[in-house]
Amino acid sequence: MAFATENTIGLPPTLPEIQVLQGGSPRISLQLTVMGSTAPLNCVAALSQQDGVDHADWAATGGSVSVIAKETWDSEPLFEVSATAADATEGQFNAVIPSSGTEEDGMFFIAATLKDSSGSPVSASVGYMEVIPSLSASHDRRQRPLSVRHVRRMLRDAVPEGNRILEQCEFSSGEVMEAITETVEEWNYTPPILYEHTYTHKTFPAPVQLADGVIARLLERASLWYQRNAMRLNGAGVPADDTAKAGDYLQMADYYRKRWESWMGRTKYQINAESGWGFISSGI
Repeated sequence: MAFATENTIGLPPTLPEIQVLQGGSPRISLQLTVMGSTAPLNCVAALSQQDGVDHADWAATGGSVSVIAKETWDSEPLFEVSATAADATEGQFNAVIPSSGTEEDGMFFIAATLKDSSGSPVSASVGYMEVIPSLSASHDRRQRPLSVRHVRRMLRDAVPEGNRILEQCEFSSGEVMEAITETVEEWNYTPPILYEHTYTHKTFPAPVQLADGVIARLLERASLWYQRNAMRLNGAGVPADDTAKAGDYLQMADYYRKRWESWMGRTKYQINAESGWGFISSGI
């Protein structure tokens, strides 16, 4: 029985998890979907409803689709470009990511927004973009941010063929990206709150330790799904239950969570002590 990603965190990101190479300027394909659903968005019909006019085709709508990427929701845009329609009735568009938007590797929010002729937003599909490090690109940071690939390697969830029972990757890239973002926020907002030491996933100074918290969060989510969908089967007199994993997943999650919380507590203590006395090095 395959692991149902959509049952663990609700619907997955409605844009594919886009991966681009650092320093590149790729042409990407985008699939806009109905908000709160994975169904393709008929952009002509959506703008017809918005305008109260039965538009004959995409050109008649006067609408547009903009693609924007940010590191955090409140940060300055990494880039914002216009998309061209491939098949607007099926919500299919193309866009070219500028090389200025891929100068630094890391993970970013990306959204494609349908706008009416006046520029007002009508619908949006939000997902993630990961800029993969390239040896041919210039690098000015000593430490690389935690990547989806690194988390997958630690989880042994890198390729579908590696999961002999599931026959697919257990966690979607979007789910891993979301867990990374939430774990960084856990550091930022766990007391004591260190306002001079708040980070984004790209600036977090200890990606190896961050991975422990990310893995704990993913395993905890998976355990909820396995517990909810536990089902005992019996074939030819042989009992089988490939969803009876909730306890095992919680045990593994507890191991990684203790590592993460222990490190986080010790490090915040060191930072506080260093701020007060000035001789204990926290390293971050």
